Amino acid sequence: MSKRNNVFFILAIVGGILFSPLLDHTQAFAQVEIPDKIKKLCESKYDSYKKIGKENFEKTYANLTYLQNCFLLFDDPAWTFNGKEKIDRHYEKYYAITSQVNPLINNYENQKLGIDKISFNKIGYQNYALKIRICAGDKIVSEPKLFVISDKEYFLAKSSRDLKENSCGFVMAYANSYDPEKIKLLPFDGNYMPSKYLKVKLVY
Repeated sequence: MSKRNNVFFILAIVGGILFSPLLDHTQAFAQVEIPDKIKKLCESKYDSYKKIGKENFEKTYANLTYLQNCFLLFDDPAWTFNGKEKIDRHYEKYYAITSQVNPLINNYENQKLGIDKISFNKIGYQNYALKIRICAGDKIVSEPKLFVISDKEYFLAKSSRDLKENSCGFVMAYANSYDPEKIKLLPFDGNYMPSKYLKVKLVY
């Protein structure tokens, strides 16, 4: 081996030793020790993280100096705390229902049922009474049904009163929500069999 090649070989080895810790940032990042105080702060934000998702959470709490520490904990399957399993179970059920409701959106225009949220009144802690107007097209709608989707729950609202063709009526539904402005009302697809996890509430 020539002297020139020897020099390059030695430099390559030295460079690898010096820069390998920088290149292996994943391992170094994973070994960061997070103080207990920061862990407690992240625990208090976990419910919000599960509710709004990582992207919105990052925007909402962009000013937190410990935000990346929280993401390290949230992404660690071994991380736990008292109450975490309850939060996980709640949102697992929440997202299971969401995944069943969302694919129906393409069928909603076939239902010939117009729905408008007229007003809402607070009747308790995070509990609201919704006044809803429903209108039929050129066919009678038997026992009109609609999905009520809030940031706290999903349920199928069902009226016992048939809706005559080309007519409108009003129903009152009661929903739990953090923000009543974000409550969505969507028509029910008659071909859809409700999940056993989906609550059905009678409305009048």
